[in-house]
Amino acid sequence: MASKDNAAVSQSHIPARDSQEFDKNTASMLDHAEADKTPAVADSVESREPTPTTESVYSVKSTNEKIFIIFLTGLAMILCLIPTNIVLPILPTLKAQYDVSTTDMNLLVTAFSLVQGITPALMSSLSDFQGRRIAWMVALLVYTAANIGLALQDTYAALIILRCLQSAGSSCAVPFGFAVAADVASPAERGRYIGTLQGCVFGAFAFGPVIGGALASSFGWRSVFWFLAIGSGSELALYILVIPETARNVVGNGSIEPKSWWRRPVTENIRRRQQYASKGECKPLTDSTSPKKKISMAQLLQAFTILAEKDAFILILFASLLYYGITAMWASTGSHFGSLFGLTTLEVGFAFLPYGVTGGIGSVLSGKLLDVNYKRILRHQKQTETTTDFPYEVARLQVAVPFALMSSLSFIAYGWVVETGQSLAVALVLQGLIGVGATPLLGVIYTLLIDLYPAQAVATQGAADLVRCWLGAISAAVIDYMLSSMGWGWSFTFIGLMMIVAMPSVVLVYVRGSGWRKERDALSIQFD
Repeated sequence: MASKDNAAVSQSHIPARDSQEFDKNTASMLDHAEADKTPAVADSVESREPTPTTESVYSVKSTNEKIFIIFLTGLAMILCLIPTNIVLPILPTLKAQYDVSTTDMNLLVTAFSLVQGITPALMSSLSDFQGRRIAWMVALLVYTAANIGLALQDTYAALIILRCLQSAGSSCAVPFGFAVAADVASPAERGRYIGTLQGCVFGAFAFGPVIGGALASSFGWRSVFWFLAIGSGSELALYILVIPETARNVVGNGSIEPKSWWRRPVTENIRRRQQYASKGECKPLTDSTSPKKKISMAQLLQAFTILAEKDAFILILFASLLYYGITAMWASTGSHFGSLFGLTTLEVGFAFLPYGVTGGIGSVLSGKLLDVNYKRILRHQKQTETTTDFPYEVARLQVAVPFALMSSLSFIAYGWVVETGQSLAVALVLQGLIGVGATPLLGVIYTLLIDLYPAQAVATQGAADLVRCWLGAISAAVIDYMLSSMGWGWSFTFIGLMMIVAMPSVVLVYVRGSGWRKERDALSIQFD
């Protein structure tokens, strides 16, 4: 548990909006705890002022505990997102193995992207209403089983089916991971944690082809899937053994202990047994009086209903258009750099590194900028914050401006560099500049989405993944047609101009977003 001083620091930067979300999720649990107190204890509690180490702080986790949770979450995200691109270097090998056409092999990528888009939207209710641990464990179990199956299968049909199952298990990593960050990090420190996780996301995308090419060239293509099976199985074991529950509707700010044994890591259950044994007590690990929570159809479809909100739709569409351009760059790199620059399969894998390295560094730096800008605006607030008064849109989108301009202009320059036959080094430098601009920009948008919908973090990211992955699938399917009909220069000029044309919609969120939030909150109060 955090010290009182540490908790007080965390509390000093918590807008009332997030505190109220905590109150909604945990009021009934706190009332139940109060009812169990003896009158004497209850009187003493009422006579004290609330301390910053109980329900008043955003999270009772210490900084080291937060870093530990985010580190293991980032590791899980890396292991789950590597398969997105790890198969790119082995596609020619798989094509020869199963004697299928290039079109049939492209179906492997398209099917993965389609499942990757729909699964988080459907799984969001499990995480938001039943907790992060159970959601992560289900996803990792499915993912591990699919990896083992892929390593053992011998038919093209099995390859497609198991690849879809692999996507279903791994695709929830982004919304689940960002939700964990939202659970433990207050808005004042949220930027750096989400920025770090965003760096893990695109680091996995960039290093995946390198790992896949190295494993396949040394041990054969099946070793790629065995590597994924070992990694995902190990992460599943970590979740079972040591990673605590963070969902705020289950544990509040971390001060409420989960009643059910499966909501706690094995190490915590062992500690509790030893504690009860030393006191001569015999308590069950499961609270049979805890009410069973049922997920309604509205909750199941929550990710889809979020898309009906004006601010969420604009931000998600803008982020998805950006991802369209990133996917076009990745797909064309994997398909054409070998012939354009005379690279081997392994060397093509290394061509993905500039984007991943610069994107990861940029994400960490942008996360720190988000926190600095948030605190700067907080210091200039002259009135007490209310649910809708803090300008989240201003605090986050101010940081987005340089990244948006850099990524858009770099897309245009990149296309013409390849079109005019410039050196590989220049093309890779521009890919790195795209990484510096695009990856942090996505992190800024996702951070703002969590600020706007803190109680539906997974559902919001699920909605974002739905649009992002489906536009990515379209991009992967049409980029070759664009390159052959328009050329590299005009294809990526189109992508860059598309981003520039979409920027005014984000400016609209910057200007009108606060008003939209007030309208939404007023309707929420009316129907509560």
